[in-house]
Amino acid sequence: MSREIKFRAYVKDIDQLDENEIPHKGNFIYGNLVRGDGYDFITSGMHMFSGGYTNFEWQWMIKKGSAEQFTGLNDKNGKNIYEGDIVCVSDVYEDVCYVDAVIWGGKDDYPAFDLKNHAVEYDSNALSSIFNGDFEIIEVIGNVHTNPELLEAQHDTRTD
Repeated sequence: MSREIKFRAYVKDIDQLDENEIPHKGNFIYGNLVRGDGYDFITSGMHMFSGGYTNFEWQWMIKKGSAEQFTGLNDKNGKNIYEGDIVCVSDVYEDVCYVDAVIWGGKDDYPAFDLKNHAVEYDSNALSSIFNGDFEIIEVIGNVHTNPELLEAQHDTRTD
Protein backbone atom coordinates (compact mmCIF):
# COMPACT_ATOMS: atom_id res chain seq x y z
CA MET A 1 0.00 0.00 0.00
CA SER A 2 1.48 3.34 -0.99
CA ARG A 3 0.87 6.52 0.94
CA GLU A 4 0.58 9.86 -0.74
CA ILE A 5 2.88 12.62 0.50
CA LYS A 6 0.63 15.63 0.97
CA PHE A 7 1.30 19.11 2.25
CA ARG A 8 -0.67 22.09 3.41
CA ALA A 9 0.13 25.72 4.11
CA TYR A 10 -1.63 28.32 6.21
CA VAL A 11 -2.58 31.50 4.33
CA LYS A 12 -3.71 34.40 6.48
CA ASP A 13 -5.43 36.41 3.73
CA ILE A 14 -7.87 34.08 2.00
CA ASP A 15 -9.24 36.96 -0.11
CA GLN A 16 -6.06 36.66 -2.18
CA LEU A 17 -6.71 32.95 -2.65
CA ASP A 18 -10.27 33.64 -3.79
CA GLU A 19 -9.14 36.40 -6.18
CA ASN A 20 -6.62 34.02 -7.76
CA GLU A 21 -9.04 31.06 -7.76
CA ILE A 22 -6.75 28.96 -5.56
CA PRO A 23 -8.75 26.09 -3.99
CA HIS A 24 -8.63 26.14 -0.20
CA LYS A 25 -10.36 24.89 2.93
CA GLY A 26 -10.59 27.84 5.28
CA ASN A 27 -7.11 29.32 5.60
CA PHE A 28 -5.33 26.21 4.31
CA ILE A 29 -4.26 25.25 0.82
CA TYR A 30 -3.45 21.61 0.15
CA GLY A 31 -1.25 20.13 -2.51
CA ASN A 32 2.29 19.28 -3.49
CA LEU A 33 5.40 21.03 -2.16
CA VAL A 34 7.94 22.56 -4.53
CA ARG A 35 11.02 23.95 -2.82
CA GLY A 36 12.55 27.12 -4.26
CA ASP A 37 15.61 29.21 -3.43
CA GLY A 38 13.94 31.90 -1.32
CA TYR A 39 10.39 30.61 -1.14
CA ASP A 40 8.50 27.35 -1.35
CA PHE A 41 5.31 26.71 -3.29
CA ILE A 42 2.20 24.65 -2.71
CA THR A 43 0.98 23.47 -6.11
CA SER A 44 -1.72 21.47 -7.83
CA GLY A 45 -0.82 18.30 -9.66
CA MET A 46 1.47 18.63 -12.64
CA HIS A 47 0.07 18.68 -16.17
CA MET A 48 2.13 17.33 -19.09
CA PHE A 49 1.96 19.02 -22.44
CA SER A 50 3.41 18.00 -25.79
CA GLY A 51 7.15 18.33 -26.07
CA GLY A 52 7.72 17.45 -22.40
CA TYR A 53 6.56 20.85 -21.13
CA THR A 54 4.92 20.70 -17.70
CA ASN A 55 2.84 23.19 -15.79
CA PHE A 56 0.74 23.42 -12.66
CA GLU A 57 -2.96 24.22 -12.72
CA TRP A 58 -2.16 26.61 -9.85
CA GLN A 59 0.66 27.40 -7.44
CA TRP A 60 0.94 29.58 -4.35
CA MET A 61 4.17 30.98 -2.93
CA ILE A 62 4.69 30.41 0.80
CA LYS A 63 7.39 31.27 3.31
CA LYS A 64 10.31 28.86 3.05
CA GLY A 65 9.92 26.01 5.51
CA SER A 66 6.31 26.82 6.41
CA ALA A 67 4.67 23.86 4.65
CA GLU A 68 3.18 21.24 6.95
CA GLN A 69 3.34 17.60 5.93
CA PHE A 70 0.61 14.99 6.29
CA THR A 71 1.73 12.37 8.84
CA GLY A 72 0.05 9.51 6.99
CA LEU A 73 -2.17 9.00 10.05
CA ASN A 74 -5.82 9.72 10.72
CA ASP A 75 -7.43 10.62 14.03
CA LYS A 76 -10.33 8.74 15.65
CA ASN A 77 -12.77 10.51 13.31
CA GLY A 78 -10.80 9.71 10.13
CA LYS A 79 -9.38 13.25 9.82
CA ASN A 80 -5.87 13.55 8.35
CA ILE A 81 -3.23 14.56 10.91
CA TYR A 82 -0.71 17.20 9.75
CA GLU A 83 2.27 18.90 11.32
CA GLY A 84 0.93 21.90 13.21
CA ASP A 85 -2.28 20.19 14.24
CA ILE A 86 -3.30 20.39 17.87
CA VAL A 87 -4.48 17.05 19.15
CA CYS A 88 -6.20 15.70 22.22
CA VAL A 89 -4.74 12.36 23.32
CA SER A 90 -7.02 10.46 25.65
CA ASP A 91 -6.79 7.23 27.55
CA VAL A 92 -9.40 4.68 26.47
CA TYR A 93 -10.16 3.89 30.12
CA GLU A 94 -10.49 7.46 31.48
CA ASP A 95 -12.25 10.60 30.33
CA VAL A 96 -9.19 12.86 30.45
CA CYS A 97 -6.88 13.98 27.69
CA TYR A 98 -3.75 15.98 27.17
CA VAL A 99 -3.44 18.58 24.45
CA ASP A 100 -0.31 18.90 22.33
CA ALA A 101 0.97 19.97 18.90
CA VAL A 102 2.18 17.61 16.17
CA ILE A 103 5.76 18.38 15.11
CA TRP A 104 8.47 16.84 12.95
CA GLY A 105 11.51 15.53 14.85
CA GLY A 106 10.79 15.47 18.57
CA LYS A 107 12.80 13.56 21.16
CA ASP A 108 16.51 13.76 20.35
CA ASP A 109 15.59 15.11 16.87
CA TYR A 110 14.36 11.64 15.95
CA PRO A 111 13.32 11.80 12.25
CA ALA A 112 9.61 11.21 12.73
CA PHE A 113 6.38 13.01 13.58
CA ASP A 114 6.04 13.55 17.30
CA LEU A 115 4.24 15.53 19.98
CA LYS A 116 5.92 18.76 21.04
CA ASN A 117 5.56 18.58 24.84
CA HIS A 118 4.94 14.89 25.49
CA ALA A 119 7.72 13.30 23.43
CA VAL A 120 9.89 12.72 26.49
CA GLU A 121 7.19 10.53 28.05
CA TYR A 122 7.56 7.88 25.35
CA ASP A 123 10.45 5.51 24.61
CA SER A 124 10.14 6.20 20.89
CA ASN A 125 8.28 8.93 19.10
CA ALA A 126 4.89 9.66 20.67
CA LEU A 127 2.71 9.29 17.58
CA SER A 128 4.16 5.89 16.80
CA SER A 129 3.57 4.75 20.39
CA ILE A 130 -0.02 6.00 20.36
CA PHE A 131 -0.93 4.37 17.06
CA ASN A 132 0.88 1.11 17.84
CA GLY A 133 -0.74 0.79 21.28
CA ASP A 134 -4.30 0.02 22.24
CA PHE A 135 -4.77 2.35 25.19
CA GLU A 136 -4.79 5.89 23.76
CA ILE A 137 -6.99 7.68 21.24
CA ILE A 138 -6.00 10.79 19.29
CA GLU A 139 -8.30 13.51 17.93
CA VAL A 140 -7.45 16.68 15.97
CA ILE A 141 -9.03 19.62 17.82
CA GLY A 142 -7.37 22.55 16.04
CA ASN A 143 -4.09 23.84 14.67
CA VAL A 144 -1.30 26.14 15.82
CA HIS A 145 -2.34 28.91 13.41
CA THR A 146 -5.99 29.41 14.25
CA ASN A 147 -6.23 27.86 17.73
CA PRO A 148 -2.97 28.63 19.59
CA GLU A 149 -4.92 29.23 22.79
CA LEU A 150 -5.52 25.47 23.00
CA LEU A 151 -1.83 25.02 23.81
CA GLU A 152 -1.66 27.79 26.41
CA ALA A 153 -3.35 25.77 29.13
CA GLN A 154 -0.89 22.87 29.12
CA HIS A 155 -2.95 20.64 31.39
CA ASP A 156 -5.18 17.62 31.16
CA THR A 157 -8.80 18.30 30.37
CA ARG A 158 -11.98 16.25 30.51
CA THR A 159 -13.38 15.03 27.23
CA ASP A 160 -17.09 15.05 26.45
